[in-house]
Amino acid sequence: MTIRYLSVLIILCMSINMVAAQTVVTKGVVRKGTTIPQKTTVVKPFYDVNQLSGKWQETKRTNLSSNKKVSFQDTMQLNFSKRDSVSVRDGVHMTQKGYAAVEGTNQLAVAGDVYTIISLSKNVLVLNDGEYIRELQRRKKFYHETLGTIIIPKEDLSQPEIINLKKVIGKWDVYRTQATPGVAEDSAVIKNLAFTQVNENGTVSGEVTFTKATLTETLPVNAIFENGTLRLSTLKHSWDMYTYKADGKEFIFGKHGGLVYFAKQL
Repeated sequence: MTIRYLSVLIILCMSINMVAAQTVVTKGVVRKGTTIPQKTTVVKPFYDVNQLSGKWQETKRTNLSSNKKVSFQDTMQLNFSKRDSVSVRDGVHMTQKGYAAVEGTNQLAVAGDVYTIISLSKNVLVLNDGEYIRELQRRKKFYHETLGTIIIPKEDLSQPEIINLKKVIGKWDVYRTQATPGVAEDSAVIKNLAFTQVNENGTVSGEVTFTKATLTETLPVNAIFENGTLRLSTLKHSWDMYTYKADGKEFIFGKHGGLVYFAKQL
């Protein structure tokens, strides 16, 4: 009897194992005890640097804390000429070239600086630099490049001209210089002038941006206009020049036979 019951028990166990082996698991249902391989989630950027190909110039700036529009002179200009490189110019300083990439989801790295992309359309790019919201528009040419296409009439620089001080108030961008070959230029080359007011003593106050030994600085300046001469003075540098034209649209000053500056209102 014992041998018979043992044989039946063995046959019963074998039958149960065969049934378990033939059990069909529905697709999508994981059998208990099975390890599920984990998939790696790849975060794709919202934007691609290829979308920025071309030239972009800042046209509007808003203060983040006050949410108010602010005036600015250092216009940001971005030129994405290649997939991973960019040229950056702020309208005052020299052009810088560097690496360009979209990191994470919307972080734009350009020549060492990082901005958050707020929005991007075909012709408008909005960036957050942590202090300002900058709106840039796509351009075929930057503003300073269009100045080079202006036909400039030959000016009479033989004699200095006494000018009306009201005609020099405003922001002036030097779009070209003229120098006699062989004449050494001033060690500090003027890039921009911003005259804000005429003082009671006849002097004019403002700011001057200049480049000296590859370093660009913007400093308060005091200007003295007298009988066709112009003296600009800062704490670090001074210029003695002549004035040749100031009609409210163009300002020409410098030294005839030396370095002469041609500037237009910004």
